Amino acid sequence: MVKQHCLLVINVGSTSTKVASFGGAAPEALENIRYGSEDLADYATLAEQLPLREMDVMKLLKKNMINLKEIDMVVSRGGLGKPAPAGAYRIDESMCAELLAGKYGKHPSAWVRPWR
Repeated sequence: MVKQHCLLVINVGSTSTKVASFGGAAPEALENIRYGSEDLADYATLAEQLPLREMDVMKLLKKNMINLKEIDMVVSRGGLGKPAPAGAYRIDESMCAELLAGKYGKHPSAWVRPWR
């Protein structure tokens, strides 16, 4: 029997974070976490929202009984990073710092942390 990999897919936008967990082809959990202007008013920068967004993703995982240790891969669209060929990249501290600093532009999809 072939192992079905567990994927966590995150799409961060300016007023929402869309999250899906897949154990095969069908989503096991799917949610659009919305943020109103009052939710984000206390955050001066995009990077300051990261703990809020991460906490909400973790709540979703807990609610759906998804164990972080069972996730094989996290997939997200990229932020405005250094020009590079299309493909998959390991997210490291250097990439996170560059994206959060907005060196090549600022966009909510740049809210990244290395996978633990």
